[in-house]
Amino acid sequence: AAFTSPTFRGQGLGSAQALERRHSDIIETIRTRAERTNNPLTAQQLADALLKLHSVFAVTPRASLRVLEIKEATPQGDAWTARLLITSTGTTESGQRRQVLSEHTINGTITDGTRLGEVPWITNWTIQRTVQRNGPPGLFQEVTAEWGLDKLPIPDNWKLAPGDVLKNRFPMAVADVNRDGRLDVAVAAIDVPPLLLAGDTRQGFRGVAAEVGLVTGSPRDQLTNFAVGWIDFDNDGQCDIYVANMYSKMGRRIIGLVQDSDYPEGVYQQIRGSCAGNRLYCGRGRGQFEEVSDTAGVNSVGWAYGPVLADFDADGQLDIYSTTGFLSFDRKKTDG
Repeated sequence: AAFTSPTFRGQGLGSAQALERRHSDIIETIRTRAERTNNPLTAQQLADALLKLHSVFAVTPRASLRVLEIKEATPQGDAWTARLLITSTGTTESGQRRQVLSEHTINGTITDGTRLGEVPWITNWTIQRTVQRNGPPGLFQEVTAEWGLDKLPIPDNWKLAPGDVLKNRFPMAVADVNRDGRLDVAVAAIDVPPLLLAGDTRQGFRGVAAEVGLVTGSPRDQLTNFAVGWIDFDNDGQCDIYVANMYSKMGRRIIGLVQDSDYPEGVYQQIRGSCAGNRLYCGRGRGQFEEVSDTAGVNSVGWAYGPVLADFDADGQLDIYSTTGFLSFDRKKTDG
């Protein structure tokens, strides 16, 4: 709430070392590691100081604060360390478009009953870096919700426990699949059917996987995707989709001995998806796809990760290089 106040003015980082970079019409100034080791601060004093770093606008800027990390610094749980990222975008008094980002590390000691706004509990504050971008309109701003991407059936990394973030990285591939002049996005996601988002200037992005044949309602829809890529493997001018998926020969043997009723609802399909192998969807025109994984011979490639699609032997046909790997008990009898 303090960021709505237009009354603060300051000098920024002062003596910190600065690096200037130019990108076309945008000038970017980066300052790093300006140490602040004054007397302990109250939360209000820290807020006032942070505001001064961002008080370079003619009117109240659009601002956001994100907590990048917060953790206990001692086993007793009374000392804490946090990393903050503050971003503000607006117009200066001269009419120039400006964006300011600053990253901070704060350390503090909190005991039961501490009045955070009144007691000096912040023992150390370090400005790790600030970035100031000056340039014409066109600086990036987050529009996730405006384009409907916040409703995707995949985890929001901001809401995950720190240890789970690295488990939920979702590669994507971009192409104009239906040739309407708008970019469409294929997303590789874990434990959900394939995602295809069609770009629409009126509605943002919308999921069309079921409309175009990527999702059919069968157990084969449930995959554990690690990567996705666009490819025209048959040179017909239509976009095809290659999906790198988990694959396990042992898993296939096990799944052949059990059935859906042996597991809670949905679990059997997840197990099938985790050992199903890679997928190849052939574009049939008008935005429709047909799975050809078995006939194309890609589903038994192995436990695949990031694919590279290129014509390696210059024969006019695209080839697939896919890194694979899985922990096996015998190097000569690999599983996946």
